Amino acid sequence: MFSLLTAKFLDLGLWLAVFIIYSYVGASSETMFKYKKLHIPELGNDSYRGISARDGVVILGGEDGKVVMLQGDQVQVFKLDGGDGLEIRDIAAMDLENTVLMGSGYPAKIFRRKGTSFSEVYQNNNTGAFLNSIAFWNEQKGIGFGDAIQGKLLVIVTEDGGYSWREIGNQEDEAAPEVDESEHGFAASGTSLIVGEPGEAWIALGGGKEGGAARVLKTEDCGRSWTSYSTSLDADSPSKGIFSLALYKNQRLFAVGGDYEDPSLSNAGGVGFSIDGGKTWQSSTSPTLGYRSCVAVKEDLVLAAGPTGIDLSKDQGTTWLPLIKSMKNDSFNSLAVDTDGTVWIAGKNGLLAKMIIDM
Repeated sequence: MFSLLTAKFLDLGLWLAVFIIYSYVGASSETMFKYKKLHIPELGNDSYRGISARDGVVILGGEDGKVVMLQGDQVQVFKLDGGDGLEIRDIAAMDLENTVLMGSGYPAKIFRRKGTSFSEVYQNNNTGAFLNSIAFWNEQKGIGFGDAIQGKLLVIVTEDGGYSWREIGNQEDEAAPEVDESEHGFAASGTSLIVGEPGEAWIALGGGKEGGAARVLKTEDCGRSWTSYSTSLDADSPSKGIFSLALYKNQRLFAVGGDYEDPSLSNAGGVGFSIDGGKTWQSSTSPTLGYRSCVAVKEDLVLAAGPTGIDLSKDQGTTWLPLIKSMKNDSFNSLAVDTDGTVWIAGKNGLLAKMIIDM
């Protein structure tokens, strides 16, 4: 079902320790963080967007069905059967032996690991079925979405831990959300869909009409019905919109994005937040320094990553401070916060790094 390579984990990077002091809302704040880029030959020069970190196990999703798992000083490399041409852009890991992988490309596929083997559990042969993100409320119930087919987003759900999936819209009293023909989701980090309380989920969109704003769609019944909310983020071209969402204490949402064709562009239309569960949105007064493809929460801190660097907010998304600027050949795609607070960063050219932030 897959090929497996086990090798020693090579951790040859040096810690870069940085102490930063900055002001926001009239108050001074101090942050100490350490950043280390890791050297792992098995990663090669691939681009990694899917990432999961839990209890010291880090799983990365790469190109052509490549999956890399790190645990302690061991590296395992998997090549998924049926994964040729697919990028593994999202990973949901319930535990070490139970992992769901989302393959973006054609045909759209989902793979499920049980024990030591992976199996293909979902396939959609429609040419418009490009998967963007998956997420789970618990070990059994999950949801995913892809770009629109005949004017409606592809929304899929599972109730058996990802072993089987069904499409929303095929049963009575349920409907997939309608979108404009120019709207779509983004799979830049597999985080354009997030879940909250049981049954609650949000989908972020981009594209849209000229002068338009990005939308967020919310469900409170496991995807059976949806409500649309306009945001403060720009989405007036195919390359603009919300690329990533994160949830903080149930009702506060963070959204990052921008324009992936102009990654250095920094403006208020590329980042925002909501304090009422996505109903209304505000722009950050000091935005991230460029397009950001992923946002993540570490305790009371918010982090955003993109090709040009990583930013930090200590005031719940109101203002952002640049933490790390991308070095030569580096480009950040995704973030994952481990259970011990370690922040893992995946990117292009085989990039994997970790960061420890002191509050």
